[in-house]
Amino acid sequence: MFRLRHTLVLALSAGALFACGGTDRATSDSTTASSAAAATATMATADSGAMQDGDENIAWTSNITDGAITEITEQVTFGTDGTAKRVLRFSKDGALLEYTETRTQIAQQSDTSPAPMTVAMQLTFAGDSVSSSSKTVDGANTPVRPYEVENIRRHATSILERLRTPSAPRN
Repeated sequence: MFRLRHTLVLALSAGALFACGGTDRATSDSTTASSAAAATATMATADSGAMQDGDENIAWTSNITDGAITEITEQVTFGTDGTAKRVLRFSKDGALLEYTETRTQIAQQSDTSPAPMTVAMQLTFAGDSVSSSSKTVDGANTPVRPYEVENIRRHATSILERLRTPSAPRN
């Protein structure tokens, strides 16, 4: 990952220098313009890692823009009973904007043999409110329950805080 970040920074720096006339015009004006171009460039990098939380094994990637985590994608395995892909999008100040999850798990039912169940959920947030939500279970529309929204918010806060920590588990 260090190589990816380093390469991106070099490419953006070289691009800013080229846009300002290259190295042959290293006057104070071109230096100032180069610094301004570099300052306005949006820095986009990525990070990744893996962690375990109970019976969940989570492989994650994050997109970082201007030093802020703006997206986290998690590939989750729940023991032997299921998998999920979660995508959390954040504003630069850390507010949760969108949550998407597609999960397949083995549903234990009393009257039939265990069978796979697919759940798809998408929520969009505006401040402290959910501005839109949808959930399907095996293709049938199902309401998103308040406890699910609270669990998603709690998870988003926890994972964002964890990944902002330099000692977060990484690959």
